[in-house]
Amino acid sequence: MFTNAEPSSFRSEFVIDKLPMSILITDKNLNIQIVNLPLFRQLQQANSQLEDRDQLLGTNFNAFFSTEWQEKLATVTEQVKTTKQAGVLEHPHFSDQERTLGWTIQPLFDPTNTNILGFAFQGTDITEKIIARNRLEKEAIYDPLTGAYNRNFLERYLSILSSGHYSLGLVNIDLDGLKTTNDKEGHLAGDEALRNVHTLLKNSFRETDIVARMGEKGDEFNIVVFSENLTQEALEERIKILQENIENFNENNPDHPISISFGYAFIPRNIFNTNNSEYNQTLINQARESADAQMYKQKKAKKDQANHQAKTMRPPKKFGVKSPQSQQDLIDYYI
Repeated sequence: MFTNAEPSSFRSEFVIDKLPMSILITDKNLNIQIVNLPLFRQLQQANSQLEDRDQLLGTNFNAFFSTEWQEKLATVTEQVKTTKQAGVLEHPHFSDQERTLGWTIQPLFDPTNTNILGFAFQGTDITEKIIARNRLEKEAIYDPLTGAYNRNFLERYLSILSSGHYSLGLVNIDLDGLKTTNDKEGHLAGDEALRNVHTLLKNSFRETDIVARMGEKGDEFNIVVFSENLTQEALEERIKILQENIENFNENNPDHPISISFGYAFIPRNIFNTNNSEYNQTLINQARESADAQMYKQKKAKKDQANHQAKTMRPPKKFGVKSPQSQQDLIDYYI
């Protein structure tokens, strides 16, 4: 099909030069047989030595790809050969690396429709589609206000960790007084407080740890710390670093201090069963409930202390609370 025809007859047979997309026909070894004008111009911009399309004929298409992309192209074409179905490949634009070409690779069969003689490549610029897809993917896993992971991502990640191959530390955080801040200083101030908490959490835990905000309207964050060799002491050290970072923040921001309530739980790897993810998930759920219970117990203790302190108008120590204007201000801070 490919070896006995003249290149010019192929170009006259296929009316492809006026098409806006990139068109390429190769034999089964990816040697170029036909290339349309839009693709030739791309390749020419990438290689100034190309003067005529006839120079491309017989050239292996792999010559225009890096080693990494040659391997990806080989994977797709082998899949096409095996399935005899079209394959797809997303590749940087040949003349503009900031843009992306989306290739559809169709198999070309012999007259009996049995043997693959070559491939037909059709490429279109999908840069805007990639940008939109990346934005949607980001929105699917990140909280838009703080940049923390969202609850859906956290739940999926914990499901993966239920394999039982790592020791887990689970830390639940609640930002004290968010409702009061929103009511008295406005939601922009509350939003800023949430962003500050996320920054403090990111700076206190490791880059590999998962920091997630539990709902777009919530004041709770969950942190998942995991590694094969994690210990409870190491987890508690991270929490201590967080407390120190909050103290430093409050010293530098006395008008907008941060106060949190927290609880945590630790699951050593040796109590997981790597053959029973359902059992492991139950352990994780119980640990999360324990961390939650600790957090709410701590929050209640602060409210009780605030009620007691309000009687004498003395703000509780250690929690970074400004002097209240009324007894109710002090009590509301921990709601």
